[in-house]
Amino acid sequence: MKVCFPVEVDNGLDSIVYDHFGQAGDFVIVDSESMQVVSIDNPKEDSHDGQCGTVARRGSTRIDALVVGGIGRGAIMRFQAMGTRIYRSTGGTIRENLEMLTSGRLEEYPEDATCPGHGHH
Repeated sequence: MKVCFPVEVDNGLDSIVYDHFGQAGDFVIVDSESMQVVSIDNPKEDSHDGQCGTVARRGSTRIDALVVGGIGRGAIMRFQAMGTRIYRSTGGTIRENLEMLTSGRLEEYPEDATCPGHGHH
């Protein structure tokens, strides 16, 4: 499973999962089976398209899941349309969140629990 994590600073599996998807400095994609890590820069100029477009275009891979602290409704809808499931981060590192995800202990992000100011999409 390919899992995307927004981070402020990329430190691989030891990166702290960022609280706001759209403001992340990078996106780290982890293959939960091989533990291969790929980092994608978040060019803020793509914000009109939404960062999910950035991840999809530059990641050149299907993302099965996104683990994030906060995300807007528009991004949730675009990821869901791509078949990506979204989970709420517990804080902490990618490694910690990935372990919780693969053991079934992360809750799926409710569509109505979006970041303030993003519910209008």
